[in-house]
Amino acid sequence: MNNGLNYIDDVEAIEEFGIIADSVSFDNVTIVENLLSKGKAYLKENNRIKKKHKIDTLDLSIIGLDIDSFNIGNAHRVVNPVMGIDEELRIIEKTLDINSPQSSSFTVGDKFEDIKDYQLDTINTAKEVKNVKSTVQTTVNVLNSVSTELNNTVEVLNVANQNLGNLSEVVQANVDAINVIANTLVAINTKLDKLTRRIAMEV
Repeated sequence: MNNGLNYIDDVEAIEEFGIIADSVSFDNVTIVENLLSKGKAYLKENNRIKKKHKIDTLDLSIIGLDIDSFNIGNAHRVVNPVMGIDEELRIIEKTLDINSPQSSSFTVGDKFEDIKDYQLDTINTAKEVKNVKSTVQTTVNVLNSVSTELNNTVEVLNVANQNLGNLSEVVQANVDAINVIANTLVAINTKLDKLTRRIAMEV
């Protein structure tokens, strides 16, 4: 019987989470075969947990859909993409608010789920949260890098503008100098013309 072992294992759970030991007494069981079946049934039952979800209602009585149309014990399809829910769940509790019907709510669930699956979901969720945090941190780092590059670009542009401003001043100074030289040449040319005419008259 049971290969001579005085205990039973959940091999799949052990492989995933290691050994979690516990003992249970069945005082009303006197037959060995019954004890083994009782133990297996207990292990199967206690490796499952109950899931339930609270749902807030909307007052849709104008189209014939209000909380009174949902009765405890009835099963309805519940869809929530965010929580990964898309299944038939039974209503196990209903809370009515007479003064504010839109604040009423009911609880659905009472669905047994294997504890291994539940813990695996929890582990996967934790991994997803970690991945999201990593992605957010990476995004923050990229944004910081872009911000630094933008600041560097602004500094380069400021220096370029300053250099352009200095160049403009130099060009203007050269233009002014050229104008002065041109005016001087005009004045000298005028004097030469006058001197030439005087010499011609004296001759």
